[in-house]
Amino acid sequence: MAKGTSKFKTGRHKFYCMGRVKLNGKYQGIDIDIISEKSGYIYSKLNMGMDTGYGNSINLEIMSGYFPTGSTYVDGTPKITFLYLNKEKFGDGNVKVDFNDRNNATIIEQLGLAKSNYKKCGVEFDSKGKLNIEEFLSEYDMLDYAKDKLKDGDIVKISGIIKPNFYKGEVKNKFNITNIYKQSNTFWDSKINKLNEDGIAKRDLLVTKLTEKSIENDTELVLPEEYKNIIIDDYFYSNFTETLYFLNDGISRKLRGETSTPILAYKMAYIDKKTGSKMIPMKYEFEKESLSKYLTAKRGKVTSVTVDGSIINKTKTKELKFEELDETVQELVNDGLMDKATAIGKATVYGGYESKMLINTPHFDTSNKDGVNTQKVLIDKDMAEEKELLDIILKMDTPKEVELSDEIDKEEIKNLSEDVDEKLEDILDGLDDL
Repeated sequence: MAKGTSKFKTGRHKFYCMGRVKLNGKYQGIDIDIISEKSGYIYSKLNMGMDTGYGNSINLEIMSGYFPTGSTYVDGTPKITFLYLNKEKFGDGNVKVDFNDRNNATIIEQLGLAKSNYKKCGVEFDSKGKLNIEEFLSEYDMLDYAKDKLKDGDIVKISGIIKPNFYKGEVKNKFNITNIYKQSNTFWDSKINKLNEDGIAKRDLLVTKLTEKSIENDTELVLPEEYKNIIIDDYFYSNFTETLYFLNDGISRKLRGETSTPILAYKMAYIDKKTGSKMIPMKYEFEKESLSKYLTAKRGKVTSVTVDGSIINKTKTKELKFEELDETVQELVNDGLMDKATAIGKATVYGGYESKMLINTPHFDTSNKDGVNTQKVLIDKDMAEEKELLDIILKMDTPKEVELSDEIDKEEIKNLSEDVDEKLEDILDGLDDL
C-alpha cells in the first residue's frame, strides 16, 4: 500500500522524561565519527541510561551520520545522504536536503522549513546561569556539540520520538532523542532551601513522608544528601503519548499477583519506500479497569486512541506496611533495637524485573480560539474494519532489524515539538508553587 493512501495514520509517538544521565555503564557513552567497515558510512552515536527516579531507568539513544562525498554502490551509483525535512506550511509535504547543505544558511532559508525540524540541545550555561540552547537540523551535529558537555549524573529533561523495531520476531520500542535540556544545580538547590525555610509544619510533613519520623523540637532541618535525592526523584518522570489502534479481543486476563492488565495494541509505522506503511502489533498494559471501555472496538471493527502513559523499567518490589510485619519484628522496633524504616526495608520483596508501557488515560488536546477554551479527546471509535488492519500488519518472520524511516509525518513532529515544550513548562510552573 502506498504511503498516504491508508485511513490508518502514524499519529503521535513521542516520549518526554526527566532524570539523571547515566553514561558510565556498559555500552553507554558518546562515540564520534565511527566508520563502518562494511559500507564506509560515518556516524556518531549516543547510548545513555536515564534514571527517572525510585529505581526506574530507561535507555535512550541517538545515531546519525552520512556517506562521505565520492562514495558509491557496487554498480557505481553515488551514495548520497539526505535529510527529510518538513515545510513550514502544513500540507506542503517535506523536502529532501543534501546532508552537505544542512548548514548552508542561504539554501536552508529559501526552503521555508518548519521550526519543528530543529533538534534543540541545551547542555551548558552562560556566566549568568542562563541555559544556552543550540539548534541543529541533524543529530550528528548535535552530538558533536554535546560530546564534552553532557556528563554522567547531570539532571536533564529529554524529549524525542518512539521508534518500534524488531529483531528475529521480537518487537521493542527505541527511544530516539530529539531535544535535551540540562537542569541547573542551583535550580534544585533553591527548591531544597525553600523546603527548609517553610516552617515546622512543612518540615514535619517532609520528614514524615521521607522517614516516617517527625521533628521533636524547633531546630533547622538539614537534609542529608540521600534525602535531597529522594526529593528530586519526586519530580522525575518518564512518560509517553502514542496513537494506537485496538481490536475487540485485545485485552488479556490479568495474571495473579499483577497490578496491570495486558492489552494488544497496534501502531502504524512508515518503514521505507519499498515496504510502505505497516501496522505493528505490540503489548501494552493498563491498571485502571475503567480504561477498558476506551481501549476496544465493536467486533470486526478498529478503534483509534491517542493515549498518555508511563514508561516502566525497574525491579519489582512489594513493600509491607509496619502493621503487616511479623509481631516479633514489630517488637524489635518498639524496643528500640531497629528503626521502622530499616525493618520495612529488610522485609521488602524483590520479584524480578518489569518492563512495560503503561497506559494511564486517553489524551486530549486543548485549543483556545476567540477566548473560548475547547478540549478534544483523541478517540475515533470503530473507525475501520478489522480486516483492513490485519491486511497491513508487518510480517516479522525475517531476522532483520526494522526501523522507522526518517520521513516522519509533519503533524507528528509539530505536535512533538509544541506539546512537549508546553508540558515541560507546566511541570516547571508546578515546582515554583512549592
